[in-house]
Amino acid sequence: MPTADDNAIVIRGGRISQDNFINGGTLDINNRLNDVSVQCSGTTAVKNVNIATIALWRGPIPAGPVGATTVKKIRQKGGNVILSPGVGGGGPNHCTLFGITPKDAAEIFTQY
Repeated sequence: MPTADDNAIVIRGGRISQDNFINGGTLDINNRLNDVSVQCSGTTAVKNVNIATIALWRGPIPAGPVGATTVKKIRQKGGNVILSPGVGGGGPNHCTLFGITPKDAAEIFTQY
């Protein structure tokens, strides 16, 4: 599966918390997340994460709070993001986050 570029924006719907990430995927034996559904700008490099940028990539995320980070920050914590358009009805910007702890995920995502 292709992976997203380092500078791609990754967003997750809902309040940013460890529980939100745990409930959105599974945990492996090392307490690292697997199969967390996110929306991602994929190969688009974006310099600033802001509300306008997030609106471009929301896809099917319902109205409400979202959290955002970059693929680079996820990789710095040992995780990765793969492109998975259309998976689970996630639309063309759907991606899958895996390989980081819920604690790290909650720390690197900014709530909007």
